Amino acid sequence: MSTQSDSLVTVTVDGQPLGIFDTRTGGEVDSEPGKRHVGGQVAPVVRKARATTGDVTVTRGYERERDHELARRLEQRAGRAQASVSEQPLDDEGNPWGKPKTWTGLLKSVNTGDYDADSDEDRMLELVIVAKAVS
Repeated sequence: MSTQSDSLVTVTVDGQPLGIFDTRTGGEVDSEPGKRHVGGQVAPVVRKARATTGDVTVTRGYERERDHELARRLEQRAGRAQASVSEQPLDDEGNPWGKPKTWTGLLKSVNTGDYDADSDEDRMLELVIVAKAVS
């Protein structure tokens, strides 16, 4: 059995690898098949539907030396930059196992967290990718 931590998540934007991220949410594949009762039939006719992929959100701890200028560049590319998120399953020894799942699309947003002079909470870097496909 696997746990949520048994994967390695990496991100690439405009062909530039951004490294490892701590969390990945979203990226679900969903569809909306339609139903219609034809001529009073009890059982409905179910129509096929196109699948869509949900947005993918990745986060990691914000490290000033690594992420300050990176975030500034990414903010300027939001809505235009090609992006991909890869999730590689790991075996019990932490080695790559199987084929990674990869979402491709556009960088939607960049969030470097809030400011609070009274907080000692970790600051996080969050990227949202509008996924058009998953492979």
